[in-house]
Amino acid sequence: FYTDSCSFDIIDNRKLEESKAAIYEEHFVEPNPANKVDGLTYGVVVHDEAYLKNLEEINSTLSMLRILLPALIIICGCIGFFAGFLMTKGRIREFATMRCIGMKKTQIFFLVIGELLFLAAFGMLLGGGIGFIIEGNLSPKAITDSAIITAVYIIGTAFAALRIVRINIMKLSNKEE
Repeated sequence: FYTDSCSFDIIDNRKLEESKAAIYEEHFVEPNPANKVDGLTYGVVVHDEAYLKNLEEINSTLSMLRILLPALIIICGCIGFFAGFLMTKGRIREFATMRCIGMKKTQIFFLVIGELLFLAAFGMLLGGGIGFIIEGNLSPKAITDSAIITAVYIIGTAFAALRIVRINIMKLSNKEE
């Protein structure tokens, strides 16, 4: 006999694969466009409610994380600023000496940015490597997001480096630690 649809519940989810095999073997066929009788396609599709519920929860969690991405980017910019600030704070006399021996403000700026850029690149490669080991691949979106976060971090460090090069050389040399 032909039917449009039928449904039944499998109570023990651990026996789902065994139940599907019995259903396909005895009564129905697996869904396939080649399964046709009188021009009609037929087959059976098994919906696992627990799987669908878990999939819905995972998708809602991912959408929440997508909402939090801008906040993460702002936090990374602040971390970049504070990392640059703390790195330059203890080296004020060093920068004053560099200025006294003739280094230009731009040279000191690029020195500080270069040091922090090296740290950021190392962190990005380390994070990408760990992500690749865990996931097995890196999606283009993950690479783009990490590049954006690293760029914002570098912008934060640039503001910290600008702070140090804008200070008067006399104030730098007289600064007590």
